[in-house]
Amino acid sequence: MNNKILLPEHYPLQNGSNIFAFFINNTSITKIDLIFYNCYNDGNTFLINKCLKDLILLGFKNHSSTDIYRLINYYGINTYIENYKEYIIITFYFIDRYINNVLYIMNILLSSASFLQNDLNKYKYQSIYNLYNKALYPEYLSKLNRKKIFFGKKTFYGYTIQLKDMINLSRKDIFTYYDNIINNKNCNIIITSNENNYNLVQKLKLFFEKISYGNNTLIKNLIFDINSAPIDKYHIKNDNIQSILSMGKIININYLHEDYPKLIFVNTILGGYFNSRLMMSLREKMKYTYDITSNLYSFKNFSTILIYCFLNKHYTKKSIAIIYNEINKIINSKICDEELNKVKKYIYSQYINSLDYPFNFSNYFKRFLSIKDYNKYYTNFENTINGIKKEEIQIIAQKYLYGKYYEIII
Repeated sequence: MNNKILLPEHYPLQNGSNIFAFFINNTSITKIDLIFYNCYNDGNTFLINKCLKDLILLGFKNHSSTDIYRLINYYGINTYIENYKEYIIITFYFIDRYINNVLYIMNILLSSASFLQNDLNKYKYQSIYNLYNKALYPEYLSKLNRKKIFFGKKTFYGYTIQLKDMINLSRKDIFTYYDNIINNKNCNIIITSNENNYNLVQKLKLFFEKISYGNNTLIKNLIFDINSAPIDKYHIKNDNIQSILSMGKIININYLHEDYPKLIFVNTILGGYFNSRLMMSLREKMKYTYDITSNLYSFKNFSTILIYCFLNKHYTKKSIAIIYNEINKIINSKICDEELNKVKKYIYSQYINSLDYPFNFSNYFKRFLSIKDYNKYYTNFENTINGIKKEEIQIIAQKYLYGKYYEIII
């Protein structure tokens, strides 16, 4: 195993949450990630999720947003909130000696957000304006239709924010979501700090075990279903010279499956880096597009392969034929040694670079919280990438690339 891989120390809490601590050398900066998991599986909760993320810092029951921002700025604390379909992450960067001040702000943030009606009204007005503007851009229409077709428009993953949903959004909706999601039994904590900073862990353990926020009524082990449209061609006409082509398929494994590192390898060959098959064919040889990518996305219970490019609409049919031809080549023929070694080096360098900066360990680790043996996972990933054979690549391609793909043209 590469000696650059840093594994966390695990501290289970009495309330069922967990602290995972990465201890590194020579830093006075600490990073804390609070990860709250979505406990709803209906589509429009993504709208509420996004509103919570955008509004949570704007006001509190006993403190104004000015009070909180004054404290944040005074102590040099950086606070970030990210919202995803499956979870929300609240991140704090701060100098170690200000931990007590951070815990004070954290307590206010987690227990007393007010979501004032005036702030919500301004937010809704701006969001509606943005939705109208986005509808003018083909890129947005492509993404919107792709999600509906891939996952089903009423499902958790296929939902896109609608004007009527934004108009009907209420404070009650946000408060209900806030109370259910932001609670101390629905939180995992990742710390990245100085190697001698074990006192910080103890303070956080006491903080999260003593305070109580949210109503702690959770839906456990949600299954996020999808309801895909039939695999077919979907052509949404416009008057532009340029077309946006999206091709893809759903694969019934996620990043924890033993085949996933091999699938990363296969996808990289197809369209995952600059020297990929699709780039060489459609860009370098045919000059049909400036850029084409094949992206592998993993979700809670499945993954998707998405091939995406901009091109002249007169080349659309020819480009689709070339894409299928390159897929079939990977399925039907073993790759050469030169390409095998080139892709190995590329994937491994990307993997190591993603872990090069100390705080990147926690970023990379967020998705692997459900794994009990982290050491085994990292070792298997490295061994798979470094030791994969040409025959294995062809088997994985036959298993996961074969078949029809959605074709969405705008």
